[in-house]
Amino acid sequence: MGFLRKNTLLIGILCSSFNTLMDSTPVSAMSLDDFIEQAIAQDPVLQQLDNKHQGYRHQADAATYFNDPTLSLDVMNVPVETGSLNQEAMTQLKVGVAQPLPRGDSLAIQSRIYTQQSDEQQRLRWLRQAEIQRIVSLIWLDGVLAQQTIEIVEKNQQLFEQLSDIANANYTSGFGATKQDDLIRTQVELLQLEDRLLMESTALARTQSRLQEWVTEVNAHQIAFQLDTVEALFPHQWIDTGLHQEVVFDVLRRHPKVRVIDKRVDIAEQRVALADQAFKPQWTLRGSYALRNDNDMASRSDFFSVGVSVDFPFGGDKQSALRAASVANAEAVKTDVHLAMRQLLSEAESARQNYLKYSQRIALYETRLLKQVTEQADSTMTAYTSDDGEFKEVVRANVAELNTQITLLMLRIEQAKALVNLNYFLSHAETSSKSE
Repeated sequence: MGFLRKNTLLIGILCSSFNTLMDSTPVSAMSLDDFIEQAIAQDPVLQQLDNKHQGYRHQADAATYFNDPTLSLDVMNVPVETGSLNQEAMTQLKVGVAQPLPRGDSLAIQSRIYTQQSDEQQRLRWLRQAEIQRIVSLIWLDGVLAQQTIEIVEKNQQLFEQLSDIANANYTSGFGATKQDDLIRTQVELLQLEDRLLMESTALARTQSRLQEWVTEVNAHQIAFQLDTVEALFPHQWIDTGLHQEVVFDVLRRHPKVRVIDKRVDIAEQRVALADQAFKPQWTLRGSYALRNDNDMASRSDFFSVGVSVDFPFGGDKQSALRAASVANAEAVKTDVHLAMRQLLSEAESARQNYLKYSQRIALYETRLLKQVTEQADSTMTAYTSDDGEFKEVVRANVAELNTQITLLMLRIEQAKALVNLNYFLSHAETSSKSE
């Protein structure tokens, strides 16, 4: 019995680690990195942003050209009585062209606006990629939790089945102090373990379905839920020293979310500059050629005319109101930068605190709590086999050990999630900066 308990205890400890799936992972299974790569490649939002990026680029090119000239064709001064084209000297066929010129530097400014809108789409792509990596990683860790919990419960289920067999044998033979209540208690624990397996299997299937929303051409058997090492993609001392320091603030300042708003600030400022051009005159150049027919009495010369007209904003009340609106909008966008920075810093600090708290709890479980509940389970089993303990204490101790193993697994998953969030806040900022 001691040999059985010793081996069962060893299995219980091993199944709580995160490497239990490594040897059983199929060759064709997708790792987390593979899944993230596929999710980014198949994301329709990224394709949409790329199309917008190209569209704004083309609009920036088109904005540098003048508006098309206006052509006109007039038949002028035709006598009503006869309709003849050569009766009157002023009858003429006139062809004209008018070319409006832009106000000030409006074309160049509008082209810069489109260029910056194109750059905004590129920054939105970086933000989307960072969000995909974060979301997929968090879902993946939920799958690891469900899969690892199933393995822990299944292996402990074998132990409880063995305990049930021992209790039945002792009760039948009359050995020890085994009671009918002990048999019932064991069966209840087995049923609860079965229910836990069903619950975790449902959670695993739900996680697989959520992942298939990101990668459609993959089935559940290709998803190998193993805890890939989640590493800090930033200096680890930031976790210990805190995020309220200048270097971390500068990193958050370069986060893709903030860089998107920065570009929107640039666009808003260019719109103010465009509104300034409304105060400048708009010139229009004109030219025309009038053809006159000769008659029997005289030869008639054709007419050639050139001219210029100007649209001048007298008063400027309308233009002033539009500029004031552009300035107000620009200031509102600048406020978004400060709000985004406060949100990022708050969320990053929350993730840091979570990481530290989970690390402390993991250390407590690994160094003391798990060891003590394991020793308690061994002690109760030894006492029971020596006819010096109650079977219900054996069951209670093994349930406590099972719950401790699952809690430790949950803490490790939550710690990994906190690190994923910290990577989202503190690592992608450097990537976006280098891309520019």
